[in-house]
Amino acid sequence: MPLTHSYRLDISILRALAVILVVLYHLDYSLFQGGFLGVDIFFVISGYLISRNILADVQQCKFDLATFYVKRIRRLFPALVVTIFLTLIAAYFFLASANMPRLGKVAGSAIISLSNFFFLGEQGYFDADVTLKPLLHTWSLGVEEQFYLLWPLLLLLLSKIGRKVMLTVAIVVGLLSLVAAEFYHTANPNMVFYMLPFRLFEFICGFLAVFMQSALGDGNKKLQLLSYLGIGLMIGSAHLLDSSVSMPGLFSMVPCLGVMLVLVFPLHIKETHTAALLESIGKSSYSIYLVHWPLIVFCKLVKIDDLVLSEQIALFALSVLLGILMWKFVEQKFRYKEQEIRWLPFKVAMPVLTLLVLSMGYFYTIQKDKEEAGISEIAILKEENIEDEMKRYWQDASPDSPILEGDDSEVIVMGNSHAVDLIYAFKLNGFTSTIVSMPTTHLCYHFGATAVLPKNEKKCVKMSNNFINRKEWKTADAIFLHDHWPVEDLVGLKRFLLELKKKTDAPIYVFGPKMVFKSTIPQLVKGSGSDDPEVINNFAVRYSDLEKRLVYDKKLLDLFLKSQLNSIGIHYISLLGDAGIKKIMSEETLEYYYFDKSHLTETGASKLGSLIKQEHPALFEIKNSFGKR
Repeated sequence: MPLTHSYRLDISILRALAVILVVLYHLDYSLFQGGFLGVDIFFVISGYLISRNILADVQQCKFDLATFYVKRIRRLFPALVVTIFLTLIAAYFFLASANMPRLGKVAGSAIISLSNFFFLGEQGYFDADVTLKPLLHTWSLGVEEQFYLLWPLLLLLLSKIGRKVMLTVAIVVGLLSLVAAEFYHTANPNMVFYMLPFRLFEFICGFLAVFMQSALGDGNKKLQLLSYLGIGLMIGSAHLLDSSVSMPGLFSMVPCLGVMLVLVFPLHIKETHTAALLESIGKSSYSIYLVHWPLIVFCKLVKIDDLVLSEQIALFALSVLLGILMWKFVEQKFRYKEQEIRWLPFKVAMPVLTLLVLSMGYFYTIQKDKEEAGISEIAILKEENIEDEMKRYWQDASPDSPILEGDDSEVIVMGNSHAVDLIYAFKLNGFTSTIVSMPTTHLCYHFGATAVLPKNEKKCVKMSNNFINRKEWKTADAIFLHDHWPVEDLVGLKRFLLELKKKTDAPIYVFGPKMVFKSTIPQLVKGSGSDDPEVINNFAVRYSDLEKRLVYDKKLLDLFLKSQLNSIGIHYISLLGDAGIKKIMSEETLEYYYFDKSHLTETGASKLGSLIKQEHPALFEIKNSFGKR
């Protein structure tokens, strides 16, 4: 069956489904907790259309590589650069100055289709919150555009060798990509998520659909019912799967297979108002995808609290509306030369707008000292201050850091990144004992007893067991445990503590939750709109998890009292009472206590330590019990 460039209404419907799933997922709509799979659906569709169009032109001996790339640029670049331009303008009003330099760098990387590399490079324990990344979604465009750059070259080469070789190579490459994604996910999930080699199998699924459709032709009419199974697989996976599943990987093949079924066995869709609406959404899906995420991010930055249903509906509708307008007045005006605005041709408009975007991005990158509107008298927490705090956090508290050194007494401090706060809190307040740091991963809470996601449960159990069997427990003079406490698991915590107590005669002190915030400190300061530290602190408390954490704090206290853990030397220290910090900054010195949503600055750690010392001075007087050294 000869290949053609023919338009298919059902593919527009598929695109509509994909973008609707993505938008609903980003709006935190719980019914589609796996809506992120819409991106995977897009990749399969792209693999199909690009492969079909290239092979159709090759069959007719009229494929031109330069023409292909020009068409891709005309198709994708205008809407992207307009989106980045409008995002940079909006960011000036809604984004805190500390986050502007980073956005400028992202804009530059997105323009050259490398934002997936940028986001991969900044992954880490203190990676910026997604609500501070209005261009985060451009990672998928980077992956797609890198595919468009490489795939035509490979197809051209293979088409000269033969159809069977082409198919064999594609299958082998696709399988290698899938296997690599599945097995490398544990070692480096961010690499797998952001990089083309681990996504290539999804594009190749689309390529294989071209071959299958060509071989089957119109096929058996009854087999076309399989397309409805494909729709079910896509919607069902978006409903049942969630972020706890390793993606991309084997589970990604469920929606990918669904897309293939629709591509191979085309849907026959009647012309109805619903079909017409979905077709419009499908045709505008690229623009809808571009505009929806910045809209959501800026709305959340202003609101800080979670979106309510009415806001979710409004943002969904606005995303679709603006996307359709972008498609009509930007995509369509520059996609075809004959439709260009005469006084604003593509070859003039895009270079000018690109230069403007790059200039704005550079301007944002160097504007590190911009004061917030209405906030002029306090010390603004700038990007370089935050970066310095992050570096201090790990460099100065690494296992061989001098800050851990001390006298003959030995104290084990165990926990995730928040245990580092505890190390600084004590060491900055005259704590003289030697500290043995046992850092746990951010994937596990309650010292390995609880996994953040089900897929990490085995890893957390293994880590917890390894820590329990460490020899240092037998010689420790005291044990300090501190955690993030984002989830409740009293049963798992008690089990861990009792198991640990079997390994040591030293007293165990469990430090409870600190105050954490729903947005970053610079955004809270900006949101307060004030230069009065008291106003800023009161505003920040309104957007903290204080009430929720006070409830868990009480449950933890009750656990220690009712379970009589105190009687066997396991004690609980609350950090939400007199021994805790309930502000983001000092109203006297104007210094910040936090540098992100939940981690303390050096000043904050020092303040926490002084409060703990006032309430529990005995913790600062640990004595050597075993005659060490």
